[in-house]
Amino acid sequence: MAKVKPSKTSFTFVILILCVAVVFGVKAYLMKGGFAAGGGIKARSKGNPQASVKIIEYIDFQCPACAHGAAVLKKYIENNPDSIYLEMHYYPLAMHKHAVTASIFAECAARQNKFWPFHDLVLEKQSDWKGFDDVKSAFFDMAAQAGLNAQQLQSCIIDPSIEEAVFKDKEEGAQKGVKSTPTYFINGEMAVGGRSLVEKLNQLIPPQNL
Repeated sequence: MAKVKPSKTSFTFVILILCVAVVFGVKAYLMKGGFAAGGGIKARSKGNPQASVKIIEYIDFQCPACAHGAAVLKKYIENNPDSIYLEMHYYPLAMHKHAVTASIFAECAARQNKFWPFHDLVLEKQSDWKGFDDVKSAFFDMAAQAGLNAQQLQSCIIDPSIEEAVFKDKEEGAQKGVKSTPTYFINGEMAVGGRSLVEKLNQLIPPQNL
């Protein structure tokens, strides 16, 4: 019996199926351990990338001054959406027992492109959770409110690379002279604390725009 050679169309179809399988396999791999195709500094930035005022902030989520500064910045950005670009970095202080855990949860939120909703909730409710002995249940609750996938989050927070990313941020901040939080670099100039932030922003953005 003569062998039937596969047609060119059949070969193309097989290649197409293989490509689809590879795409879905890569997607599954990225999602394993809580890693959606998000994250990176882009997920921790907001505002207009072409803005005249560019801010890099080093934050400790258990720091009361950081919570106050976040509220101030939120108002500035809401009233000047085209004038400000904000980029967030981690700087958990040793004096705050939940600061590292909060940063890990925040970075996992960034991996699901939910950094800012989680960031806002954690800081708004800081006085509620800062005294807890075990803070993870509170963070899981806030993560759910922020729309995170719980299964992905569970896998993400135990991945050692997440904590490494947090401390890499802190090390880079220390090399730039960061010693306390919140520390801002506004158009490259360091400003420490909320008062310095407001003073600098008032120089760059007219107060009537608030």
